[in-house]
Amino acid sequence: MLKKILLSALLLLIAAYIVAAVTIFNRKPAAQVCHDLQLVIKDSIYAGFVTKKEVSALLKKKGISPLGRPIDSVSTRAIEQELSLHPLIDRVECYKTPGGCLNIEVSQRIPILRVMSDNGDNYYLDDKGSIMPPGAKCVAHRAIATG
Repeated sequence: MLKKILLSALLLLIAAYIVAAVTIFNRKPAAQVCHDLQLVIKDSIYAGFVTKKEVSALLKKKGISPLGRPIDSVSTRAIEQELSLHPLIDRVECYKTPGGCLNIEVSQRIPILRVMSDNGDNYYLDDKGSIMPPGAKCVAHRAIATG
C-alpha cells in the first residue's frame, strides 16, 4: 500500500514537472530583436552570380532588412517573395530561430548552355530550360550554341 502511494506521488511530481517545464521553457522573450542574419548561398561552386553582400543590399534597399527589428515583425514570406524576384535566384527559404536569428538560404539559377545567335541574341539557358536575363552578370564557361 505504501509503495502504491509513493509511486503515485512520484508520478504526480513527474507530471507536474513536465507541465511546468513545457510552460516555462516554451515562452518567447518579449520584444526579442533580430540580432543576426545568416545568409547561405547554395550552388556557389557551380555559379557565383549572387553574393551575400548583394542580398543584404537588396534587403536594405527594399526596406525589409531584419537586423535591429523585433523578430515578431519580420515577415519571412515578404523576404522570400522579394528575393525570388531577383533574376538570378531560383529558390529562397527564410526562417527564424528561437535565439533571435534570421536564416536565409538562397539557391541560384544554374546556367547549362550559352546561346549566341547570328541575329545578335546572347543569353544563357538554366537547368530548368528558362532563359536567364541578358545583361545580368552571368559569366560562366558553358557550351555555346550558335547559328
